[in-house]
Amino acid sequence: MNNLNAYDSTRFREIFETTDLAKQLEKDFDLLTWETDLLTFKFPGMTPRELRGRRIFSMVPFYYILQLGLESRIYDIGCGWNIYKKYLPNVIGIDAKYPDSTCFYADQIGFVNNQFVEQHTEKFENVMTMNALHFIPLSQLCDRINQIRQMVKPGGKIFIMMNVCHMINSELELGSTTIKTNACEYIRNQIEIFKNELLCFELDDNNVNDNMSEGTLRLVLQKHE
Repeated sequence: MNNLNAYDSTRFREIFETTDLAKQLEKDFDLLTWETDLLTFKFPGMTPRELRGRRIFSMVPFYYILQLGLESRIYDIGCGWNIYKKYLPNVIGIDAKYPDSTCFYADQIGFVNNQFVEQHTEKFENVMTMNALHFIPLSQLCDRINQIRQMVKPGGKIFIMMNVCHMINSELELGSTTIKTNACEYIRNQIEIFKNELLCFELDDNNVNDNMSEGTLRLVLQKHE
């Protein structure tokens, strides 16, 4: 895989909706969404009150997970309840918050920080981390991606999804205001250092605004060495 096309909800739904996995998810959840951002979730005829309390599940990450390949292990860093393990046996969850195995199928415990990277000598085939790295200042984005890269074998793939606005908020807490107004440009410039390994880069520009609405960054890397 040299290139990964940007996510197309219509096309992916046509391909994935008829699979056994999608049918199982449909049974387990009240509502499935194929869109890329919470702001675009639309359920015709349903009011916000009717949506409240419903179990809603996004199918979007499966598009990227399938690109990582199901023939080898995929380490889900910051897995939370490790819900993907329930549907994909080759997923191994790593999280510090939920060590209790009653939270779905938590496998391992560990923080994604320098200490964890140094102590965890095993190199992973593939890694994914979804909405688990964005509680950091935006200026630390590349440092955090490099930490993930250190844990991956050469040739291994990395899928990262994070909320840009969370990172902007963390940056504001440090007293920085310039990154907020130039966040998307800043991200593109920073990601440039990974251009030789970048298979996919998607940034929802339109939803990064003064109201701090949702803005999503998704990227897939394949480590060369």
